Amino acid sequence: MLPVVTSYLPAYFITLFTHERSQIFNDVRRGYWLTHYLYDFQESARFELHGWCIMPDHVHLLFTPYTYKGRSSKDVAHSIVQRFRAVSGSFLSRHTQQAHAQFWDDHFDRRCISEEAFFWTFLTGIFYDPVHHGFVDDPVDYAFSSYHHFLHRHGTALVELLRAQYSRQSHPLHI
Repeated sequence: MLPVVTSYLPAYFITLFTHERSQIFNDVRRGYWLTHYLYDFQESARFELHGWCIMPDHVHLLFTPYTYKGRSSKDVAHSIVQRFRAVSGSFLSRHTQQAHAQFWDDHFDRRCISEEAFFWTFLTGIFYDPVHHGFVDDPVDYAFSSYHHFLHRHGTALVELLRAQYSRQSHPLHI
């Protein structure tokens, strides 16, 4: 049985696309930088990051924003995404000698997750996106996702439940 996560709801599943779907995260250094940046950003931006995956031309995030001062979780989530895009894009511009390059597409997908079943479905989809795209056969072999952190934090029993769930359904991120 999957753990109860009602305290995390509503959560937000976000997909950020690179500008013109360029493969900027094929460069391993950028993937490692963004990996480290996500954890630092989480602390400063007031949200709980549940799962993430960096693909060559897009990034998936699943998080719960901490609401404050009467703002809705939707408004806070939107602010978090805008700040993330601005700061990470600025860093990537500076460190790739592309001073005025646009790294993120203007459009991003946002889904509000208000039911536990969907939370687990989207988290599993994040972990299995590299498998779905043919980069690896098992999520444990993909370096740029929160799968290892999740495995370390929650153990193999929960990971096996998610694996069984994934094998019974089509890829949830492409519904």
